[in-house]
Amino acid sequence: MRNLKYAAVAIFAATVLNSCSEQTPAKLVEGKWKFDNLETASASAADKEFLKAVVEEMKKSTSCDYNSNGEVVRSTMSIGGDPKVEKGTWKLSEDGKKLTTVLQGKEEVGDVVELNENKFTVKSKDETGNFTTFYYVK
Repeated sequence: MRNLKYAAVAIFAATVLNSCSEQTPAKLVEGKWKFDNLETASASAADKEFLKAVVEEMKKSTSCDYNSNGEVVRSTMSIGGDPKVEKGTWKLSEDGKKLTTVLQGKEEVGDVVELNENKFTVKSKDETGNFTTFYYVK
């Protein structure tokens, strides 16, 4: 009987620990993400060559830090090479499929394409209706 009690306690403890460690989509977003790449279908061949150079520079300086309190900090470099920091808010939809950020009063909504502990991919539409996919890594 004593062994049965220990087994029941062990099973209960394992169940509680397992349920506590499950990651919700919002929890997966939290933390600092480094820019890794972008894709846009609307770019011409010449623009794609230019974008390659831009992406390489962005990899060195661009990141987004999503805090658990709903704040986001995006760090980039300005065209002149000076550091640029934008602060705002972020929210993930209940189903984890839409990311809404508000930076400097401008709301951006993107579709979450991939989200796990190491990769975060968001596809968004710009003012002209063109889609751009942004890839981030931890």
